[in-house]
Parts: sequence; C-alpha cells; structure tokens
Amino acid sequence: MFVFIAPFTFFGFDDDKKKGCFPRDSYRLRVRASDRGMPVLSADVDVELDVVDRNNKPPVWDLNVYGPTHIKENVTVGTVVTSVKASSGIDNNPTVFYHLMPGSTAQTNKFHTFYLQQRAEQATTWADIKVNHPLDYESIKEYNLTIRVENNGAQQLASEATVYIMLEDVNDEIPLFTEREQETVLEGEPVGSKVTQVNAIDKDGTFPNNQVTYYVVNSDRNEGKDYFEINRETGEIFTKVMFDREKQGAYALEVEARDGAPSARPNSNGQPNSGRWYGKFYLKAAAAA
Repeated sequence: MFVFIAPFTFFGFDDDKKKGCFPRDSYRLRVRASDRGMPVLSADVDVELDVVDRNNKPPVWDLNVYGPTHIKENVTVGTVVTSVKASSGIDNNPTVFYHLMPGSTAQTNKFHTFYLQQRAEQATTWADIKVNHPLDYESIKEYNLTIRVENNGAQQLASEATVYIMLEDVNDEIPLFTEREQETVLEGEPVGSKVTQVNAIDKDGTFPNNQVTYYVVNSDRNEGKDYFEINRETGEIFTKVMFDREKQGAYALEVEARDGAPSARPNSNGQPNSGRWYGKFYLKAAAAA
C-alpha cells in the first residue's frame, strides 16, 4: 500500500503563480509503502517533480516495448542482442543520449549482464544492446531491461522503453553420475538378476537436451561388457551370466550416459554430450541354505 504522508511543497514559483500559470514549478512529495503484516513494516522515499512547459517535448521511442527477443544462451560476449532508437522530439536538434538502467534484480540487469553502445547512422542515433557476461539458461531464462533516452533541450526531458530478452537452451551440460562405484553380486544368482541401478543427471533445462540414455561401453578394456547388461532408459544393471567366485572374484564395468541432442560444446562434431561411470562388482558367496 502506498500513501502520501506529507502535503507536497512548492518551490521556484514566480509572479506568474498569481495568474494560475506555473512555467517552472517543482513539487516535493514523501511517499510511504507499507505492508499488511504484524507489526506493519514500511519504507519512505522522497520524490521531486518538475513541471515543464507544455511546448517542451520528450523524446519519442519507435516502440515503447521491444521484444521479446530470443537468443541462444551460448552467444558470445559482445553480441548485439537488439537495436532500438528514439527521436529527440525537438525540431532541428536530433541529439539524444541513451542509458541502460540497472535494476534491483539479476533479471533487470543488476549485475550488468548487458551493456549499451550508441551508434550514429546518418542522422539517426541508435542504441545497441550487447552481451556483457556469459549467459546461462539454467540460471536465468529471461531479462527485462529498461532504457532511458534524454534529449538535448533547454529543459532536458527523458522517456523510457522496455526490452524483453528470452534465452534459448542449448545442449551444453554433461550427464553426471551420482552413484558409488563399488557393488556386490551374489554368486549363483540366476541370469537376469538386478544388481544395481545407476543414475546420471543432465542439468540442461529442456528436452531432449536433458534426456539421458545409458549404454554398456563396447571396448576391449571393459571386461564387464560380456557379463552385465543395462536398461537404456532406467539405468538398471542386470547379470548376463551366473557367476562363480572361484573363477573370478571381481569384475569391472564401464557405463556411458548420453544426452538426447547434438552437443553445443566446441569440437563435439555433432555428437551428444556424455559422461562415464566406472564400477567394480565384487562377488559374494551366497548364504548357506
């Protein structure tokens, strides 16, 4: 809730006040914002208002709201996200000055994730919004920027526009396993017995970038590939043979988790991101009947 807690005051009046004409009046207000909690908490702010001649015109934006502009989260620093422009509102004086206003949250550019550069093109001055820091869809998905433009009149007036930016997820996260790397298998268990389940998490924000599929690695060093199989969807690992502890006491197994789309990482050659799990299975004697 907002309330005025003191009557406004006037300063800068001249004799025209008596005629009901105020070409350069100023007002000072104090506004209080209060919540409805118990106890009531509040904060005050002072506001100063200048009244200008109605013939003085503020700058005029081409649009009051720009966007949403969609960009991929892995665009490089310095990339132009969008360009905006405004006219000065003053005949024969086209000069304008742009400012990208920092907000109070990360989504409103508190940490200067984006920056502004003015660009002159013939008789028009543009404002280019550029990427200042690396972006991350998994942290922040959208931004709401405020741009202020001021003209160069005797009474410098300003107006604001809003720029909406939406990030698009790219496949830049690697599936990471969460399980321990040692397991126990009972000798004599029938073929098809479940021995464990592995799980990998891909932190990408959208499907199929975060879809994980599991594989037993087919390599000569993976001695367990002939003794275990895996459910590609669930990560459950099952036996393919009946084990005998007298023949061999332990087996190593290598499992790979792949996500569901070509990787956006450098030098990925169109392959999905992947992570590996290396497990050791120790045979244990079955309990006596």
